[in-house]
Amino acid sequence: MNSAQISSFLNKTIEKTKSQELVWSPLSADLEVKPLHAPSSHFPSFGYSLIKSISYMASYKTGKILLLTYSSDPQLYFTTPPDGCVFSLRMQDAISEYSIEITNSRTQFAPELIRLYNIIDNISPTLTTLLDDFLNS
Repeated sequence: MNSAQISSFLNKTIEKTKSQELVWSPLSADLEVKPLHAPSSHFPSFGYSLIKSISYMASYKTGKILLLTYSSDPQLYFTTPPDGCVFSLRMQDAISEYSIEITNSRTQFAPELIRLYNIIDNISPTLTTLLDDFLNS
């Protein structure tokens, strides 16, 4: 994808998330995150682990859009992203052997990915949100 397509994809993803046309949920434990066919030269694969508990997925037609969170430091598992994390925005479907990376936070699109993550994280029902909702009811 070229820069214009990536920017368009990110903007559309942010807008559809804000309007709740895309409904995100925490990454399912049983979902297979498919490997990248041609790993991006910007994405560090060695030494980084996927943190499923702070990664998200949204269904789109026959596929999934994934916002994956990676970290190289197990201590960072307990911090609030994006501190010390790398985000990878991907798309995959049930048929393909590989996923496609749209972009990651090691590129010029890092601010948009962080914005998307924050929108998703604020919309997603977390324990804190449920607690606040209960207290305000």
